[in-house]
Amino acid sequence: MISEKTAEPREPTHAQLASIEPLKFVVNDEIKETIKQAEVNAKKMIANVDSCLIHFNEHGSNWLKSGTCSDETFCDEIEFWKTAQCF
Repeated sequence: MISEKTAEPREPTHAQLASIEPLKFVVNDEIKETIKQAEVNAKKMIANVDSCLIHFNEHGSNWLKSGTCSDETFCDEIEFWKTAQCF
C-alpha cells in the first residue's frame, strides 16, 4: 500500500488470525427428509423448464451499437414480439 503523505510503500502488517476449525453439522432424520424433498422439487422444476434459442440474423450487435435505438428499447421490442407469440 502507498501512503498519501510520503508516497513510499508501507511495511506490511501481519495480523494473527484464528485457526480454522471444521464445521460439524448435526443432521437429524427430519433435516435429511427435507433435503431429499428439496432435491425432488428441484428436479421437477428443472424438468419443467422450457427454453429456446432464437437466431435472428436481420440485426446483429453492430446494428444495436450503431445507435439506431437503445438496447433497452430493443429488448422491449423483443419482449413485445415474444409475448405476442410471433417467435
